[in-house]
Amino acid sequence: MDDESRLIEERLERLKLATEGIQSRSGFEQRVMMAVLQSGAFDWRSGLWRVGRYGLIVSLVAVALATVFAVQGASRADEMQAMSYGTVDLEW
Repeated sequence: MDDESRLIEERLERLKLATEGIQSRSGFEQRVMMAVLQSGAFDWRSGLWRVGRYGLIVSLVAVALATVFAVQGASRADEMQAMSYGTVDLEW
């Protein structure tokens, strides 16, 4: 672990020496803050669209499944009524 720590420290020192003369241009912080604010507004709207789109898909699937089960339930109820009607006729 000491070798790894020493290697990391050496690399950090080399990086520090190599980047000493590098500075940001004037207005850099303002440009970054504007980009952050603009991306935040975009992410909110795109996130809302993404959630709404998936919500719409889930709703359509739920309606389709409900329709299928309702049709199956109705045909099962019709079948049960037909069977009971036929049974009543046989008893007479």
